[in-house]
Amino acid sequence: MTTANTGTGGALRDIERAEARFLKEPTPANASGLSRAAAETVDRAYAAIAAQGGRPACRKGCHWCCVQTVAMSVFEAAPLVEHVRRAWTAEQRAALLERCRSVLAKLSAHATDADRIRQRIPCVFLQDDGGCGVYEARPLACRVFNSQDLAACRRVFEQGDLSQPPPGYSVSLALGYSPRVEPARLMFMRAAIGILERAGLAQVDAASQQVGLADGAHARILALFNLQLEKVLLELLDERGEAKLEAILAGAGGETLQAMAKTIAPVPAA
Repeated sequence: MTTANTGTGGALRDIERAEARFLKEPTPANASGLSRAAAETVDRAYAAIAAQGGRPACRKGCHWCCVQTVAMSVFEAAPLVEHVRRAWTAEQRAALLERCRSVLAKLSAHATDADRIRQRIPCVFLQDDGGCGVYEARPLACRVFNSQDLAACRRVFEQGDLSQPPPGYSVSLALGYSPRVEPARLMFMRAAIGILERAGLAQVDAASQQVGLADGAHARILALFNLQLEKVLLELLDERGEAKLEAILAGAGGETLQAMAKTIAPVPAA
């Protein structure tokens, strides 16, 4: 399917502009713009699918899938943390961080997504009414995956078995790796490479670019992508969080990135 009939043309142009701004000036504000452009690409792609009869059954209050580990990129952390700081009171933020600590205490260091689903540990942003407390700033992982059958979704997550996902998940998985959304993924990847190049860590030569990233750079780039939501919040919502995020996005030295990778460990594989 071409860009023209998925309605993503304008979003792709926004992505190019946002990416250029970030690579020129890697600030939290430009990271937020980059993340918003990616989110718009996803939203437009889903709107095109809905117009063709693939409308998701997901509605506010339906929260069966909100017991999964949310993996996010450091770029998505910028608008998320900004939203929480702006819209939540100090008391609400303190309670949020306490929920983050509680979630991590319930999960072992090597717990997988399946472990969390079986334990029915909810997202720290899940509200009492079943809504999302940061819906406008939610990560791409939450935007991309949708179901077209609420009963099937409930059954899957009550049983804690994703081996037979509900209808629509296959569409979501395909969308996540399709040309309609791939520009957003590539944008994040190129921005991550830009960070590492400024830090002197990206050992990427012409040959390795043809087949993927060099091993050393690849591991560090993944450390910027596969971050666990609760750990991101604990690290970046403290009094030094803004300075930490600025340093990470600027690629201010290999020590900063390596410390980030250790502190906010990647999500374990399922």
